[in-house]
Amino acid sequence: TGLPHHLLLEHALAEVLRHPVVPASVLVIGLDRFQLVNASVGHPTGDDVLQRLAIRLQLALGGRGRISRFAGDEFVVTVAGLSPVAVQELRDRLRAAVAEPIEGHDYRLLLTASVGISRSPEHGTDAKNLLQRAEAAMSQAKQEGRDRICEFSLIQMEKLEDRLLLGNHLRDAIRLNELTLFYQPQHDAVDQRLTGFEALLRWNNGQLGEGPPNRFIPIAEALGLMPEIGKWVFDSACRQVREWLDRG
Repeated sequence: TGLPHHLLLEHALAEVLRHPVVPASVLVIGLDRFQLVNASVGHPTGDDVLQRLAIRLQLALGGRGRISRFAGDEFVVTVAGLSPVAVQELRDRLRAAVAEPIEGHDYRLLLTASVGISRSPEHGTDAKNLLQRAEAAMSQAKQEGRDRICEFSLIQMEKLEDRLLLGNHLRDAIRLNELTLFYQPQHDAVDQRLTGFEALLRWNNGQLGEGPPNRFIPIAEALGLMPEIGKWVFDSACRQVREWLDRG
């Protein structure tokens, strides 16, 4: 795309944040369903689209901030010293730039973008945190239906902190023998005959206490821990079944 690497942008943002009286905003622009573009028209065309979008976004930014390519289908923009109203106007211009039809040699595409926003000092005063939180807000915008704008919220901050805290402890849960299975009997609806058991996973951490599955399972999935946890569950349940069979 010819855009600077996002690490350069991060360093520049860190320099801005050294002056706390100057507000800074981070906007992560995620192209919606861009993987379908690569799948349908090919990666060379996808690269051409990204190059054209990079030029458009730079023009929409108008020199009022910095822009870089953040990931495969994401761009990140940082601006400093703009009022909330000016940031809103900028985000709308950036989305409009993406929404204009893109025409190349043998294609014409209509794209949309989801935008996540974080700002200092409300959402942090560290460059990495602001980038991470703007990306979390962008992901939330995609979860809410795509083609929309989402500003980082206190709820998202709690979720991120929860993920970091639980994730660090969850990695050692098996080694520290903190996982437990509870067995819920299953009965035949006609004659109430016992037909089996459902194994229910629970986690009891020495520092955090008991964690409900709907809290720690999504984090385990995000961290790639489920294969290891799943194996532990399977082995533990099989051992329990063997013990019951041996006892008649």
